[in-house]
Amino acid sequence: MISHTRKLARANMIAPLIFIALLLVAISPARATDSLPELIRQRLESPYIPQAETEPLFNAKLMLGVYEENGFTPIWVNGRNDMKKAYALVNTVGAASEHAMDPGNYHLSLVSGMLADLSDSTVPSRLVDLELALSDMYLSFAAHSLRGRINPNSIDPEWFSNPRDQSLAKMLGSVGDESDVGAQLRSLQPSQQGYLRLKEALAHYREIAANGGWPKVSAGTTLKPGMTDPRVPTVRARLNQPETAGQDAMLYDEQLQESVKDFQRRHGLEPDAVIGKDTLAMLNLSASQK
Repeated sequence: MISHTRKLARANMIAPLIFIALLLVAISPARATDSLPELIRQRLESPYIPQAETEPLFNAKLMLGVYEENGFTPIWVNGRNDMKKAYALVNTVGAASEHAMDPGNYHLSLVSGMLADLSDSTVPSRLVDLELALSDMYLSFAAHSLRGRINPNSIDPEWFSNPRDQSLAKMLGSVGDESDVGAQLRSLQPSQQGYLRLKEALAHYREIAANGGWPKVSAGTTLKPGMTDPRVPTVRARLNQPETAGQDAMLYDEQLQESVKDFQRRHGLEPDAVIGKDTLAMLNLSASQK
């Protein structure tokens, strides 16, 4: 009888503890049963600067409006096996350097790492990190493609531009309807011939740098037309000018003079074919510096 009474007493003591433990699990903000929309809402409405892991979300205010309008439904993480739009975004941003944009400005390493680690056991808070980092990546990349990263007026008040504009909020909100997110973002890049030539020049200079760069022309006396100098072959190689058949390779001949004049014109120098300190300095700029 006493033994039975003790068992009942122990059971009565344990029951409240079990109830408290279950209650704590039920109210935990990170529990697995929390919906992603609720976690997204909590993150974006935080009184602190919203982050994806340790990286700040630069477009949090704009994102809050978009997600709020859509009931905080995820835009990118709609299913752990359906991440095609996310990968298309990452691939597009990964090629940002073609436009002289730094992929590191758009959470690329963070997002790539999270996508690589994605699995059925990924916790909801981690999915929210990925979701919001992707949206921030999308908005920043779209904004910079349309308007550039730097306001010209911040450099010189007399500089101005006519930035193209679109509603970034509408763009983000309609990502689910886009069949090709990458193509959509690429369409935001400038299409003017001047921009395309700059893009080609950037690729050209990068290729030169990857192949070892241009030869350096040694300092010395001013090189003038008609002179014979051991540095002439280096100048010729720097300007991709072939030797004149039957001529002394070290002769600063008329053909090379014309190439030097063209170089001087392109760089805002007096086109006199004289290779003094200013022309020498421009000749010795590396492809990376250009």
